Amino acid sequence: MAEPPLPTEAVGSQRDVAEIQTPSPEDGSAGENVDTREEEFGGKIYTRQVILQILSVSLLAFHKVASDIIMPVFLASPLEPKAKDSAAHRPLQFSQGMGLDPHQIGPILLSQACIAVVGQYLVVPYIINSGGALRVYRICLWIYAMTYIITPFTARLHKPGSVVAITFDLLIKVLLSSTGYTCSAIL
Repeated sequence: MAEPPLPTEAVGSQRDVAEIQTPSPEDGSAGENVDTREEEFGGKIYTRQVILQILSVSLLAFHKVASDIIMPVFLASPLEPKAKDSAAHRPLQFSQGMGLDPHQIGPILLSQACIAVVGQYLVVPYIINSGGALRVYRICLWIYAMTYIITPFTARLHKPGSVVAITFDLLIKVLLSSTGYTCSAIL
């Protein structure tokens, strides 16, 4: 059943609403409302700790999104044939991926999701209880950054070792992400 329309005198323009809600500076109530709001929120809202937490969570989100976007591309990028020139033997030059098709990538990403669910329930609480939220959070951020260095080397292993290595790499990233977000919520 539809509600009856409001009477015309109850419906005001936005200007009328703004005039009602905005205290006038002549009556001195403008300063009281601001003080009351500051007391209600404990003073300044964007304290140093809040800003640091926002920046820190942004860094963790960057790691998570970067990993989620780069990993399927890396898994699907073609393998390059082993060339005998000197460029192929440079240890820090990476131009190949894992060369997996979507039917092979799917189970790897599915295992990542399963590990996330189980890890969030069983592993993450143990890690945080043993190390403390702040310390574990800092460690998660550093290890997450280091996994980017290790990931390209997994393509240089021979199959099935490369698939096992990349699955282990994804397992680490999932646990770091789950642990980091939980620590962030605690902090």
